[in-house]
Amino acid sequence: MSESLDALLIQTFVAFARIAGCFLVLPGFASVRVPQQVRILFVLTLTLALMPILPKAQAIYAMPSEAELVRILFFETVIGAVIGLSVRYYISAVSFIVSAASSVIGYSSLIGPSIVESDMEPALASMMTFAALLAIFALDFHHDVIRALVETYSVIPVGVPLSFGAIAADLTNTLTDCFLIVFRLGSPFLAYALLANLFVALLNKLTPNLPLYFVATPAVLGGGLIVAYFILPAFLSFIGQGLQTLSVFR
Repeated sequence: MSESLDALLIQTFVAFARIAGCFLVLPGFASVRVPQQVRILFVLTLTLALMPILPKAQAIYAMPSEAELVRILFFETVIGAVIGLSVRYYISAVSFIVSAASSVIGYSSLIGPSIVESDMEPALASMMTFAALLAIFALDFHHDVIRALVETYSVIPVGVPLSFGAIAADLTNTLTDCFLIVFRLGSPFLAYALLANLFVALLNKLTPNLPLYFVATPAVLGGGLIVAYFILPAFLSFIGQGLQTLSVFR
């Protein structure tokens, strides 16, 4: 009876390591604005809720040694972190491209606190990043993350040695997917900034004696905000579609 209870506790702790590794870096849950106690309690509750459907590991019932248990916990944490990092890369890439878009339309001077990270970023970038994060929860994509965590047990059972080369290749593919997706997200702003600045440069050549910079800067900024207004619905829709195309969730 005591050995069965010990095995159950170890099994729960091992499952907690994989789930905690994911939610340790998952955007929204891993925000600096979420207290650590809340995060730990959420992961513990989720672990207890998922325990009945998780595959049972025979290596756990064999009561591994302390060194073997530490190795298993390390591998479990890495597996969960790979899932969480895939989504974090995506949100970080979105934050980067909207920060770049804010810069090219001249809206980078108004700086505010970031939604995802603890640093500062332009207000427009903060708003659009928050909208992207909200779209993730509105589309129930966090459920897909939990489903992916459960499915990893059939691909990488507990106690199986990891292939760090395969993990690095998977994260590289995720970074490639994120780059292609966010480039399409930011292409309207980049195209607008290129055309607007080209038009301003042409006018400056035609009228070199007029200080067009002081006139053109508000005009370029206003046009960029108009572009952001019209593109925001398509931006949010494309956020959800882009998440589904990440290699880790295919």
